[in-house]
Amino acid sequence: NGFREAVKTVDSIYKFKLEEKADVVVVDSHPADLDMWQAVKALFPAALAVKRGGIIVFLTPCPEGVSREHPEVEKLGYQPIPVVKKMVEDGSIDDLIAAAHIVMVREVLDRAKCIIVSDGLSGSLAYKLGFDYADDLQEAVDEALKEKTDGKLLIMRMGAELALS
Repeated sequence: NGFREAVKTVDSIYKFKLEEKADVVVVDSHPADLDMWQAVKALFPAALAVKRGGIIVFLTPCPEGVSREHPEVEKLGYQPIPVVKKMVEDGSIDDLIAAAHIVMVREVLDRAKCIIVSDGLSGSLAYKLGFDYADDLQEAVDEALKEKTDGKLLIMRMGAELALS
């Protein structure tokens, strides 16, 4: 039937067959790259593809910064999960959607070192959020490969659109 054929077509475009986890994953956020709120969608398939303790090099323009709709994310950064849980419980963060977003991204940061390359986010803001920062892709990859000298490198384009199988 037509629906099943459409699913096959979509899978052939967006489904990514992962043979083996990598030590270093380079991922870009396109097309979800207006702000960090959208861009982090690319981190989730990258987190599934990287070995625990590996490195994710995250390329994203973020021309609108972190999130206009959820300023708590920029204010708090991607705090450790117990800290966010306590903040929700004591009411110091009332935007529960932002709290969930912070927790989801923190899970990625706890799994792998993340080096962000972005024209829309400064190095100081990246560090405040919980990321390492590089001025350009080459610098980020050089840093990652210096730490993972014999590591396997995986490049995932349009990470926000990928589904791993």
